[in-house]
Amino acid sequence: YTFSVASGLHIFVNNYTVTPSQYEGIHVASGALSCVSVARAVSQKIPYPYSECVENIEQQQQQQQSILVRSLMAEQRNQRFPAVYRQFDCFQVCFQRYVNERCQCRELSTPAILGTAYPPCVNISQFLCDFAAYRDFFSQDVKAACADECPLECHSSTYTLAVSQARYPSDAYYAHLL
Repeated sequence: YTFSVASGLHIFVNNYTVTPSQYEGIHVASGALSCVSVARAVSQKIPYPYSECVENIEQQQQQQQSILVRSLMAEQRNQRFPAVYRQFDCFQVCFQRYVNERCQCRELSTPAILGTAYPPCVNISQFLCDFAAYRDFFSQDVKAACADECPLECHSSTYTLAVSQARYPSDAYYAHLL
């Protein structure tokens, strides 16, 4: 990201069909020796009436999809890979709507809501509004606020990343570098 509050590397591990989000992944500090471990978990749920998930939401008729899902799928159709729906991404679009209404602008990192024409959040007052909106939106129960329009997917893959770091170089190794 060009506008970053930290130096170093941001690592995001995902399926190739998932668009990276600035809200996922881990930061690795520069100037340190870093080791990253990755664990993948795959979940397959059985759809209603056995769970609350919706199967193949990407293939539903548009009339059955909420405006949030339609906005997300429209954005993903512009990607190089086939669109894969994730409730997490839909929650980001739900947040976009919250920013639109509260700040009268839109985040550039999140898909725009179809049928809206909010300008990007670019000045300091809009950034401060966006920051406050993020804090307020994600301190509430996001699932309760957005789940009616953002159904749970039946198939999902999640990745857990962990990083360990050590100072580099060690004093002993540094002596050999000279």
